Amino acid sequence: KTHDPNLLLDIDQALIIGHPDKDVYLLFMAHAVSYTCMLRQSEKAKSLYSLANSSLSKKINIVVQVNWQQASAEIKSIDSKFGEAIQLMAESLKLIDRELPRYRIFLINFARMLSLNGSLKVLNKLDFKLLNSPTNERQDYLFTEMKLVNCVMIGAFKEGFDLLAEHRKK
Repeated sequence: KTHDPNLLLDIDQALIIGHPDKDVYLLFMAHAVSYTCMLRQSEKAKSLYSLANSSLSKKINIVVQVNWQQASAEIKSIDSKFGEAIQLMAESLKLIDRELPRYRIFLINFARMLSLNGSLKVLNKLDFKLLNSPTNERQDYLFTEMKLVNCVMIGAFKEGFDLLAEHRKK
């Protein structure tokens, strides 16, 4: 993926300016941590995480809390603590009502992490069914990609080729 090199500077500027609403600030920080993890900038991600974690309070919006917990899981993942990362992701899903539209977004994040570890089968049947019934083409592509990555990680190449052939028919 490509990124705007100025974006990291913009993140730093936003940190200096801050925000009066703690929920907005933490939501921004969760996404900044996730973004820097995606760029494999682990030191930057950890410093952002540490800075924001020091300002956590018990009274934060549940969606922000789930975002923060998933960002925490990504920090564990870049430290190669995959078991802890997966546990944090699983716990984050328990915090939010599965009927909310954002549940699917958080579930996609969890499934992506599972697939990268060859553990997609850990998903419960309801969540697997939810991901397997996408509401748009992008979601269909994302879940197919996760299933393919999972096949590669576990060495199930025939299953992966079958998934790819099935996806091409769509």
